[in-house]
Amino acid sequence: MLITVVTFLQVFVHYFERILSLMVLIRVIMSWFPAAKGNFFGRLVMDATQPLFNVVYRLIPQMKMGMMDFSPIIVFLAIGWIAELIIIGLGTLIS
Repeated sequence: MLITVVTFLQVFVHYFERILSLMVLIRVIMSWFPAAKGNFFGRLVMDATQPLFNVVYRLIPQMKMGMMDFSPIIVFLAIGWIAELIIIGLGTLIS
């Protein structure tokens, strides 16, 4: 029973990571099209990802170099690392 619950949680975290990463990518692409933030889907993506970017902006205030904003790279890396740590941590429960 524990193995199935842990496996379910690992798969859930994996898919949650993929969805969140995709939303960050969509946000980056939307930054090239400012009008895209005005519709329902744009607001959904912005509202879902803004807390992640707020953490990065609070920890590292100067993430922009000229016109380039490097915060999406840090958000991508953080999402991947945290998800991997959770998946590994859950894996230790069943071994």
